[in-house]
Amino acid sequence: MRDRGRRDHRIVGSRSRLPAGRCSDAANILLDSAEVDFMPCSDFFEDTFRTFASQRSGRLSFVDAAIAPLARRNDPGFVATSDGDFRDLSGVTVIPD
Repeated sequence: MRDRGRRDHRIVGSRSRLPAGRCSDAANILLDSAEVDFMPCSDFFEDTFRTFASQRSGRLSFVDAAIAPLARRNDPGFVATSDGDFRDLSGVTVIPD
């Protein structure tokens, strides 16, 4: 049973599939809040968040956006995928082409 005084906050990766712009706005509010202590869970979080927030099409999920920083650290940034949204990311080379 869920504690009635506690609210479930899901910003990124919501089951309701909020548009990327709304997720980015909400995440920025939390990251800029003086009341929230943010503890990154990986060295790639900030790069992942920048990729997610700056994408033109807004179609990559936050999890997919986490692939880009990993690929960029291994020049030429190969990503084997059939997801065409990766083609819009700088520093990422999608294979097969």
